[in-house]
Amino acid sequence: MVEDDDLAIEARDKHNHEIDELRKAMGTHPSNQPERETKIVRGCSELKVTLVDCNVNPYKAIFQCATATWGDDLYEDKWEKCSKENRFKVVLAALQGNTLPQALESVKFVFKVQGTPRHCFDQHARARVGSTFYSIGCRDNSKLDSSMILYTQLYDKMEKDRRFKNTMNQHFAEMKLLYEQIINRKGSWQTARAILPMCYHHPYFFAQDLLSLKGQCARRMCFGEEEFIVGVHWLIREEIKKKFSLIADFLRPGCDSSKKCGYAKDYALSNAFGCLFAGCGRWPSQTGYATFNESCTSASELEKQLGIKLIGASDWINYGENDYAKLEKIDKEYFERN
Repeated sequence: MVEDDDLAIEARDKHNHEIDELRKAMGTHPSNQPERETKIVRGCSELKVTLVDCNVNPYKAIFQCATATWGDDLYEDKWEKCSKENRFKVVLAALQGNTLPQALESVKFVFKVQGTPRHCFDQHARARVGSTFYSIGCRDNSKLDSSMILYTQLYDKMEKDRRFKNTMNQHFAEMKLLYEQIINRKGSWQTARAILPMCYHHPYFFAQDLLSLKGQCARRMCFGEEEFIVGVHWLIREEIKKKFSLIADFLRPGCDSSKKCGYAKDYALSNAFGCLFAGCGRWPSQTGYATFNESCTSASELEKQLGIKLIGASDWINYGENDYAKLEKIDKEYFERN
């Protein structure tokens, strides 16, 4: 009986040890408590988006799905029977919205996002159709070392006003100290998170199909959105462009497609009481009244922080069905594969 109890205790200790080792590797073990530290970040200066995974050949997937409704009883592979130019024409038609939209749902991307505040994630994760989000938790992880990511305007105000900067630094220092005290008094990370500000660093992964992403970019690449969500979507386009420049040309602000500012129209209810921000000036604005007489996001400032060239309103390629020769070499390679 005693021997059986000893074996049970040994098995339990071994099991607990395995769990502890796994938690240490994942960074969720209480012994992994990081040092209290608070780095303050200016706007999108540390924003990073990484394309983690995607279809082997999204163009082939779009083609096969777009042409799935045609054929005889043999239902032969149409991709192998078509020239590279005709493959391009079918894919272009799908990207232009001239086929059944489901074809674009066959293409899926997985991204990693870093350098965003929690409130940006909350805004991004509102997307429901065609997307899934996987973010770091504040319930299962200590946030003692989390950076604070501030709007550019707020950060710059700190740099210009020493007294204001001291007040902000004191605010964050006291918050972290209180957070640590809660944990040290046997409080859980779940309990301590109640005092975290919305600007703490919150990295995440997300997966999204192309149809959903195309619609998301039409809204979120507009400068009437906050700088972080705009920055994320311009960087998404940059990541996709490295592999699929044809697809990237269709990820653009909706105003560039309609050739007019949609800010006031898109926020019709807000406009009834006065829009919060003015248009960005990319297209003539129809905002008659704005609480803040400036665009929500500065395109020139965002460009500097992201370190990329933002495409101008009239600089899109706008492929036609006979423009196969305009494709980048890497795109042509996808259309030439069987």
